[in-house]
Formats: sequence, C-alpha cells, structure tokens
Amino acid sequence: SMTINVSAQNDPPQITSAVAPDATETVTYNFNVPVTDLEDTNDGTALSWSLSGQPTGMTISATGVVSWTAPQNFVTTNGASATFTATVQDSGGLSASQLYTISVLIPDSDSDTIADYADNCPNDSNTDQADLDDDNIGDTCDNDRDGDGIDNSFELLYPGILDPDDPTDAANDDDNDGLTNLEEFLQGKNPTIDDAGPVITTPEDIVIDATGYFTEVDTGMATAVDLQDGPVPVRRTILDTDAQIVTLPLAPGHYDIEWSAIDQVGNQTRTIQSLDINPLVSLSVDQVIGEGRRATITATLNGRAARYPVTLGYVLTGTADAADYVTPLTITAGAGSITADTITIDGGTMLQFAVDVSSDMVVEADETLIVGITGVVNAATGDKTEHTITISEANIAPLVTLHTAQAGMSRTTAYPGMGVITVTAVADDPNGDIISYDWSGTDSDVLSVLTAGGTLTDATLSFDQDMLLPGLYHIRVAVSDASLTTRVTTAIRVASTTPAIPVDNDQDGLDDVTGAVVPDTDGDGINDAVEGAGLNDSDDDGVPDYLDVNNVPELLINQSEDPTVAMYLQTDPGLSIKLGPTALAAGRVGGRIDYDDLSTYGGVGGTSAGNVVDDYENVGGYYNFEVSGLTSADRVANVVIPLQTSIRIGSVYRKYKPANTNQAAGWYDFVIDENNRVATAPGLPDACPAAGSDLYVDGLTPYSFCVQ
Repeated sequence: SMTINVSAQNDPPQITSAVAPDATETVTYNFNVPVTDLEDTNDGTALSWSLSGQPTGMTISATGVVSWTAPQNFVTTNGASATFTATVQDSGGLSASQLYTISVLIPDSDSDTIADYADNCPNDSNTDQADLDDDNIGDTCDNDRDGDGIDNSFELLYPGILDPDDPTDAANDDDNDGLTNLEEFLQGKNPTIDDAGPVITTPEDIVIDATGYFTEVDTGMATAVDLQDGPVPVRRTILDTDAQIVTLPLAPGHYDIEWSAIDQVGNQTRTIQSLDINPLVSLSVDQVIGEGRRATITATLNGRAARYPVTLGYVLTGTADAADYVTPLTITAGAGSITADTITIDGGTMLQFAVDVSSDMVVEADETLIVGITGVVNAATGDKTEHTITISEANIAPLVTLHTAQAGMSRTTAYPGMGVITVTAVADDPNGDIISYDWSGTDSDVLSVLTAGGTLTDATLSFDQDMLLPGLYHIRVAVSDASLTTRVTTAIRVASTTPAIPVDNDQDGLDDVTGAVVPDTDGDGINDAVEGAGLNDSDDDGVPDYLDVNNVPELLINQSEDPTVAMYLQTDPGLSIKLGPTALAAGRVGGRIDYDDLSTYGGVGGTSAGNVVDDYENVGGYYNFEVSGLTSADRVANVVIPLQTSIRIGSVYRKYKPANTNQAAGWYDFVIDENNRVATAPGLPDACPAAGSDLYVDGLTPYSFCVQ
C-alpha cells in the first residue's frame, strides 16, 4: 500500500467581472465588486479591499462596495469617463486587481444635452436656453416670459393689446378705466373694456367714547372718482357685528361703515371704515349696611364693548380700615375676574361683585368703604365712578322691591285668561334683622279678591285677575324690622283684552294660522312670535319685550307710535325707570302721554284728574314715569327726557300733582333747590347725553332737546 499526503495550498481571490455600471453626476453611485475565494469569505474581515487611481471622493468598503458621487461639471472638467483599480487581498496574502473604466453621464431629464443643474428649463427641452427676462427661467417653461407680471396665457387672449414678449405693455391702460393691464390681470378683469369701479377715498377709522346710550358720530365723508365718469356719489351703510344695517345715533360697540360707489356702466367699489364706540362704565348707587353683612356692587356698561376685555383699575379708600372688610372682593354675577386693583369684564354689560363686611363687636361711629375707579381700558368712565358703602351699627330700614308676574311672566299689565297674578316683595334687611310683611294697604278690590280665593303669604300675594274689572290697581306692602318700616307701592293694570301674538311653532318666520310673515314690531331682530310669547316684560318697565327694543332697566321708551324709531327716557345706572300709573292706566307702551291721558287717568289710582288745564302752553310733551332703586345713602336720581321739540325762550318745567290733603290738584313749577335741579344739554333727542353727564348745564337753555 501507499500513503499520499495532500498539503493544503492557498488559492488567490478572483474578481469575476471587469465591467462596472455607469455613473451620473450628482447622483450617488454604488458598485459591489464581484469576488470569489476558495478559502476566505467576503465578510468584511477575511478579505481586505483597496482602491487606486480613483477619482476624488470615491471610496470602497470592507466588503468591496465602491461608492461615489460625481460632482457637477465632472464631465466638462474630466471627460465622460472615470477609471479606478479595485484590489482585494486574502488572509494568506494573495491578491487580485481589476481596472475599471466607467461612463459618467450628466443628469438631463429633458434630453437636451444640458445638465439639469445648469438647465433653465430642466423638464422642457430648450437647447438655446433663451431667457427674455433674465429670471433664470427659460422662455420655454416661463409662464411670464417677458417678466411683466402678466401670464403668457392671459396676454395671448388679447392680441394687439398684450404681447407675451413685450414687458412694456403691463403699464398701459388700453381701455382707459383707470387700471393698468397688470392691475386688470391681477383683479381678473378685462383689459379691453371699462370694468373698474370708482376709486374711493375712505375716512380714517374711528374710536370714540359714548356720550350716552346712543351717540351721534361724525363718520366723515368718503369721496369717489371714476376715471371715465369723474366724481361719483358715495353711499354709506353702517353694519353692526351681526351684519345688520343700523342708523345713527349708535349704541356702544363695533361697527363697519361700508362706503360704496358705482359708475355709469355699473362697476361698483366697496371699502370699509372701522368704528368703535367705547361704552360708559358706572358703579351702582351707594348703600348703607350693617356689620357682618355682604355689600353687592355692580359695574355696568351702557352697551356692549367694541373690544373685550374691559379692565377697570380701582382703589379702596374711606374711613374703614382693612380689619373692617374681607379681601379679595368676590364676583357674584357676570363674566370676568377681579384682583387687588383690577376689575376685568370679559363679556356682556355688567359685572357684579361683593365685599363682606366684618363684625368686630366694637361700638363705633359709621365708617365708609369707597370703591373708586382709577382708570379704564376699552371703555370710558360714566357719571358714577365711586361707590360708597356706609358701615353702620344703627338700625337701617329694610330694602324692598315689588315684582309682578302672571303665569310666570314678568309684567305689570294682567291679561284675561292668562292665569294668576303674583306680586312678590323682594326684601333684605341691611342689619340682618327678621322682617315682617303687611299688605293691608293694597286696594280694597284686590283685598276682596284675596278673601274670595287668593293667596297671601309673608312675601307674596296672588289672585286671579279675571275676578277684577279692567282698570288700575295698587299693591302696597309695608316691610318692617320691628323698628323701621319701608313702604312700597306698585300699580297693576288689568286689561280687558289680550294682544294677539303670532304663533310660529315651526320657526319658519310665518304665522302658523294666517301664513303671513311674522312681524318684528320693535325692530330689534327678534320677531314677535319669539319675543312676544307670554307677553313677558323682562325689565319690568311696563312695556312688553316685543314692543321694547331695549330691555335695559335704566331706559324707558318714550312713545308707542313706532318703537323702531323710539327715543328713550333714561336714569342712572343701577336704578330702574318704568311707566308711571297714568301711562300704565292709559295703556301706553311708552313714557310719553297726551292731554287726554292725563285728564282721564291722571288722578289718584288712575282715575280722572281735575284742574288739568295749565296756564302755560305745553310744547315739549307730557311724560309719566317712576324711578326705583334709590337707597338711604343715595337719594338723588337723574332722569333724562328727550323732548319732541326744542326748548323755547322763557320755558319752564312743570309737574302735575293729583289732589291730596296738602295741595289741590293742578300744575306746579318744579322745585329747584340744593337737592333738585333742572338742566339741559345740546344734542338731538335720539342721542341725549347719559344721565349725570357733565354736558348738562343748569337751567332750560333755549333750543335744547335734552332735559335732565
């Protein structure tokens, strides 16, 4: 036998291809060099790789992957090919090499022989690279090749006028309408016809402070000129925040004043002028309160703010010290916030806040805590910028108001067949004493109905109005804390008929019975079917909501003929003004009455009045109203009356007084003394200054419309 010993021999690696793929400038190039080796695996460790003669930036990985990005202009600089030698060596030291020559291409998406990075139209073949406007966008792909701002396609629509290769035609006005061809293009108009509206010059935007609940505004006057027609008329339209058309005078808030003009061929232009009317902010009437009680104060805006939030700076002063009350103040109603020195109203027209008075069990004289407004933002200060809380250890009479409702709806007129009338005495004792109620002063006819089947509790009186004849009835309550008594009276009119209010259950704006359009009698944007349902009178002024365009307690409509153009009697913020008994008995829905009303209903209890003929001619109208809400700390009410005609020279202000034990019925001059005054202010009757405004001057100034 024979033994043959076979010795292992290392075989060299072999590169199995001499061809490599093409490369393209700016595009990442990767080529995996193919290799075989009988002993070693190409795993990144057994074989080692290297390059020689390669272009700048070319690399090879541990597994033989060649990577490179040919830079821009490589072909221009180095020709259309590149060479490199790849060498691989095995673990035994044997190696193999291969020379590669690769083609280098330019990126050329449109095949026009110009590299994309140098091509001004890389996606559209344009060997000439023409660029009329030198904007680096070739004419072939430039939507505006002459660079005049007008698209080629638009210019091609109007040959003879526009030329996509003529940049000078953009400034022309071939139709002589005041717009250049470029402006015509930008506005989507036709450059061959007059389709440009007049040019309007608009007054500056306006920000002013209200003078009252309604403010006259000088908006200025816009002008308009049309190139073809010359000056043209301008129309003004005032829009509120609901885009509803409104007229001067205006309540506080934001408005857009739209100015519009139209030329002879119907081209119209509109511009907007902004108007902000800042509301007046006032604090509620002063009050007297006992120790250990809560004092509530209301900051009231006389309309919506044009901009929210409204911020009020305030300070606390007075003779009371920090131990006499609790801070911080507490918000009790409204949207807003309060800090140690700032009150913020975030929406609406009021913010109610409270201060808790401490009980120190020390006998002392009256002290005062004064809340004073120091500055405002997005509003203006009204007449009352300080609220005084008098902290007293003396006994203070109860505070009482009467609220009348029928079938759950607030009203001072009761209608047949609409349910029981309920009168509620809302009472509070500033000392926190127990109080009692006495209704015995109520008209005897009402008391008889109560006996026959009404209901009487401490604070409420209820009866069926159908058991009373039509007429005026007085409800009187005396509220006592066993030491002091407060007496309050309210009048109720029992009507003989009920107003017909449209029904619109499907809310389509049409009367369900007649099919007619549901009216909006007071013109406030809420139709009678919605606002008149239940005949509610939300501000308790004697005027149903559907006839009362402004349900604000401080305002009372002055007449009933046309509530959409009504003027208003007004009183101080925090007080309420309502129909007086004569106006209520006469069925008026406004504070202004006439001579017949006075004669028929001006006596005690709404009866006929005597001696109504005056020695003076009445020229300003007759008015009948009541004001409530005064306190023992604040006994003065300002009442503003807008007159029908201006004051004449030598005029006097007169009051009619029914007969009583101290005087005969008749007309008397208004008493003017340290507590009572008559003043007038300039302005129109539909825009009288706010109650208490500094614009009022003592006396009856001739030609004035506004009396306070």
